[in-house]
Amino acid sequence: MYDSFRFFFNQNRQFCEVYFWDVHPDTFDNWKAGRWAYFVATYENPRKGKFGEIHFVKKRFRHDTVAHELDHLRCAWMFSKWILVTPKNEEWFCKFGDELHRKFWREYGKHQKRIGDAK
Repeated sequence: MYDSFRFFFNQNRQFCEVYFWDVHPDTFDNWKAGRWAYFVATYENPRKGKFGEIHFVKKRFRHDTVAHELDHLRCAWMFSKWILVTPKNEEWFCKFGDELHRKFWREYGKHQKRIGDAK
């Protein structure tokens, strides 16, 4: 079984794929992709379908690393639509971040259960 899952966002019109690699952090570093994790935007259409991928070193998976990579996703999504944060849309920006975290962790929980059931 491949160690990955996807989570949907933006009213389930878009998704991000998440991969866990059983490698040493130096491997990611050698790829010039960060040390413990990295996000890469892969979208062809910034409004629907696959938006990007997040890759984690399995043994270095932590909550703060997830938050960091989800911020990269959120920023890339906003940049793709030329959305700027202002005092008028700050609350929306925070709620969008909440949505990404909620959906990521929900799908991660399901993924962990599947992995546990497969053993």
